[in-house]
Amino acid sequence: MSKKDINGSSPEKIPSFFDFPTQPHNGKKIDELIVSQYVDDDPYAVTYSKEDNSIHGWLVNIEENGQQRPDVNVYFKLDAPYDIISPVLYKKILVFYYNNYFLKVIDLSGEGQFLQLEYDWGNSVGFLPNDNLIVVSSERHHIYRYSFIHKPTYKNLWKCYQAHDIKRMCGRDEWFIYQTKLFHINCKGFVAQWNLLKMTFEMQYNLVGDVNNHYDRGHYGIMINKNQTSLALYNRYSGSVDIYLMETGIHVSRYVAENYIPVEFVTSKDGSEGLLIFNDDYRQYRFLDPFHPSEEVDISTCVIENPKNILTTKSNKKLYIKENNVWVTDGLILPTLPANLENFDNDFSKLDKELILSIINDPVEFSKYGSKILQMAINEISSVGNSNEMCKYAIQLVFDKIIELIETENYHYMALLPIISLKLPELYDHHYSSLVMKYILFTSILLDPYCLSVKNSTTSLYTYSKMAYFKTMAESLVLLLVLLFFVISIPYIILVIFTLFIWFLYKKFILIREETLAVSFIVPFPQICKYQDKDKDKDYNPWNEMLCKPKSILFCNIDSNNFYQWWNFAAIIDFKWKTFGMLYYFLIWFFYTIFFICFALATTLDQNLISNFNRKILFIFSILLGLIHLSFEIRQFLWKSRIYVRDPCNLFDLGAYSLPIITSIYWLINEKPPLWIIAFSNLLLNFKFMLFFRVFQSFGKYFAIIIGVAKEVFPFLIVLFLIIIGFAHAFFILLRSIDPDLTKYNSINSDGVINSAYTLVQIPDSNTNMFNKFSTSLLAIYLFLTGDSGSLSSWSYVEQPTMTLLFFLFTFSTVIYLMNLFVGLLNMAIVNYNKHEEFLLLKAQIIMEIELFYMSYSQRRHDKWFPDWIYYDMPVDEVRKLINAIDDHRTEFHSLPFISKRLRELVGIIEPTVKDYHELKQANSELKQANNELKQQIKDIQELLNNLVKNLNASNK
Repeated sequence: MSKKDINGSSPEKIPSFFDFPTQPHNGKKIDELIVSQYVDDDPYAVTYSKEDNSIHGWLVNIEENGQQRPDVNVYFKLDAPYDIISPVLYKKILVFYYNNYFLKVIDLSGEGQFLQLEYDWGNSVGFLPNDNLIVVSSERHHIYRYSFIHKPTYKNLWKCYQAHDIKRMCGRDEWFIYQTKLFHINCKGFVAQWNLLKMTFEMQYNLVGDVNNHYDRGHYGIMINKNQTSLALYNRYSGSVDIYLMETGIHVSRYVAENYIPVEFVTSKDGSEGLLIFNDDYRQYRFLDPFHPSEEVDISTCVIENPKNILTTKSNKKLYIKENNVWVTDGLILPTLPANLENFDNDFSKLDKELILSIINDPVEFSKYGSKILQMAINEISSVGNSNEMCKYAIQLVFDKIIELIETENYHYMALLPIISLKLPELYDHHYSSLVMKYILFTSILLDPYCLSVKNSTTSLYTYSKMAYFKTMAESLVLLLVLLFFVISIPYIILVIFTLFIWFLYKKFILIREETLAVSFIVPFPQICKYQDKDKDKDYNPWNEMLCKPKSILFCNIDSNNFYQWWNFAAIIDFKWKTFGMLYYFLIWFFYTIFFICFALATTLDQNLISNFNRKILFIFSILLGLIHLSFEIRQFLWKSRIYVRDPCNLFDLGAYSLPIITSIYWLINEKPPLWIIAFSNLLLNFKFMLFFRVFQSFGKYFAIIIGVAKEVFPFLIVLFLIIIGFAHAFFILLRSIDPDLTKYNSINSDGVINSAYTLVQIPDSNTNMFNKFSTSLLAIYLFLTGDSGSLSSWSYVEQPTMTLLFFLFTFSTVIYLMNLFVGLLNMAIVNYNKHEEFLLLKAQIIMEIELFYMSYSQRRHDKWFPDWIYYDMPVDEVRKLINAIDDHRTEFHSLPFISKRLRELVGIIEPTVKDYHELKQANSELKQANNELKQQIKDIQELLNNLVKNLNASNK
């Protein structure tokens, strides 16, 4: 059998044929064993001999032990030797790196050929089970997908069919692909994990140790077990191996030994998995229990010599090189590992204090079952109606454990914070509000674990996420189309350019931002802003969520301004607004402006300025845009009708959309409608347009005052309105015209003589007497409040003593007393609502509406917009002020927040101790004693001087 000699440097070269060797690689040494990435489903292997400069295929049967058969159809020589780096094999497609991250792709099927990728340079490569080749290029900031469907023939270029743009990368980032998982080791202190099939973020692992000082590309490596439950992260610089649980992201253990590197996760005879590590200097092997690595076992005598050519499958079969052939044998017989705690039932009553305590004190078991224990306790409270001692014990123990980890500055707690953060609303509703508030206050100024020094900043609050995210080319195209439509939909290009020019001048010459030192903090509520998929049904229907009630997240339940006085929640608002809130809000404002202008022009312009056809077109646009906006209002009403009705802004929205729609439809069917409905429609549209300005802080604080004060004094206004109705009713009965002898006027002849034969009678109406109708009587009483008493000018105060008495009572009780009381109430209410947190609450409600009603299901699960962790920078001066106020007990915190020692070192504030307090108290006491002694001595000296003066006077006499 003859095969091709393939030129690695030039795919244009015609290959030459060779006879199939009688021995693999002509008896030369095998240097590399490469097994298919999914060996259990695709049993195939390839060997490479540098001495023979050849590649050889092997047909592998993992069910049969012993020597495997060579593939007589796959053998060819390369024209030059390669240093094969990170080879990957899948369905007879071999990919490896050479010469500084250049990719070589060889198709081993058929004739065998080199394939030229469209982008042949990357940092990590792998295959997906859906026949996709994945290439990650950190320098180009892209992830490229190549489909087997588009695999070219010889001499053609393999085109990339999909590319994802990678955002927020560090120059020293590392990327690893393991089957369907993509791992990103970030120099900012964590490892992010994605699912490549769905391109979704799955987990974040926090690096252990001084990452910023010892991070460099090539120092880290990743290995995960066959069941994808444990992850081993090894650092060649420090010689450490860190084990993480992939389900929770918690750091389980660390093993430090110089020059030991992981070989593979292997299975012991009892079915448990351990980690095999190897020291190349001493040729030693050790077997580690991932949960107790200090109890390592030396198994050097049990392992085949070359670890590079040992591979283990999920079924615990081992592939290795023996006698220059590929062999399969059973996995290693390894020591039995200690069993971890087995899962327990959901029945909380079966748990005892000892079991709960043992789970919480064990880091591994606590990460597995801590959230479950907390949920079981909450469910028990919900079913019984009150919490028993066991529930209180379990909940308090979970909180105490998290607080203990935070106090010891053990940054492994970051993986455990979701245990509490996702349960905060339920605990708050089950009479644990004090415990929840204590926890929120305790974590209110939590330092970023990887903040090692202060940095420069130009803003008072800067929020960000450290996680990289992917952006497809399709998303970029959609954004481009939206921006294009924004520019050309209405001839406002000049206005847009002028606005941008003014903004540029403002940023360049007027807005001067001074640099200041800042400290990085972390929002300690992971997943507070993240939508969970665990409750998603497989038969999910987007129409159900659109027409019924969309699921909210914890952020949507924060409806109290008390939370927004803390930096954590202010950072959440700032982050959401910058990432997606601002874009959605301005798009909504833009389309509303089109709706407003269309209706205003159609109802305002005269017939000589606009034709009937153009007017109808404007009304049609008004109806369509109005119905779109109105549909979102209907969804909000269906979500929580009581909350919707109580918000006055929603009532403005409802009127601003519905009245113009009704007016437009009426105009199209019956021509011009009554003027009053046109007037009110335009008035509400103007009010709604004005409400859009409430999102800016300079305007929003006044809107917060207006809305908040209106809600505060609304009961008082009801009382005032009832008083006005009472007085209006009294005046109506007293002053309405019921006398049949109406006012009469005689006519005058042309000669000036009065003609009594003809009499003119004046019929009283609301113009001559406002109290003839109850409605105008109400208006007259309202005018009394403004100081206008002209409605009583037709009567004499002397002749109508009852009227005079009523007028006196109304002006004294209402105009003088109640109105001044109302002004005082307004002043007090303004003080309560003239706060920055009121504006933040108003902004949070806007962002909540955008999330729930304007974003799709997939958008609400965008990793960029809804990360697990949010970070923020605060100026050092502000941090110092807060810490000094806490130390001096000048804050209103019910429970003091935790201030780490590192934070105090960064801002230069020494932690006050009990010893310092006693020393200060003792010094103060000594100072007071010395002061008293000095006063006594001065008094004694004065008495002595007085006696001396008296003696001198007596001797002179």
